[in-house]
Amino acid sequence: MICMRAKAEVEEALEVWRDFERPSMWQRSRKGNLWREWDGVTLTIYRRGRFFKYCVADGDNKRYSARAYKTEKEAMTELGELLGLSD
Repeated sequence: MICMRAKAEVEEALEVWRDFERPSMWQRSRKGNLWREWDGVTLTIYRRGRFFKYCVADGDNKRYSARAYKTEKEAMTELGELLGLSD
C-alpha cells in the first residue's frame, strides 16, 4: 500500500514538472524572453550577455536569480526548484 501511494506521489510530482516545462505553456516576448504565468506569478527567463537569468514577479515584487545559467533550460530547472516543484 505504501509503495502504491509513493508511486502515485512521484507520478503527480512528475506531472507538475512536465506541466511547468511544457513548451506550449511558455511564450516569447517581443524581446525574445520566455515567460509564463504560474500559480499567480509571472515567470520570465531572459538573456544577460551570454547567459540566462530568471525573474519571478508578483505585482510590484520581483525576485531575480542571483546567478547566471548557460542555457534557458538550466535557468528553467533552477526556477522550478525555487518554486518548490522538486519537493
